[in-house]
Amino acid sequence: YAGVRHAVSCASGTDALLMAPMAYGIGPGNAVFTTPFTFVATAEVISLLGATPVLETFEKWLRHGSEIFFASEWVTYESYS
Repeated sequence: YAGVRHAVSCASGTDALLMAPMAYGIGPGNAVFTTPFTFVATAEVISLLGATPVLETFEKWLRHGSEIFFASEWVTYESYS
């Protein structure tokens, strides 16, 4: 039906959100930047993996450097302070 050989189903949207950072190896010792303008599950899945959610607005991200990070990307820093 979908034209793929393999697929993964989820019991909830939170489970679906949890799979992406798990695939990237996010865990204890990582800080993950995300937007505060989202559903609580976004920060919850970061915490469930033992990482630290860092809520930043897009304007603050622009001041951190010349690189622009999009909300759909998981940006991690092992020693964020």
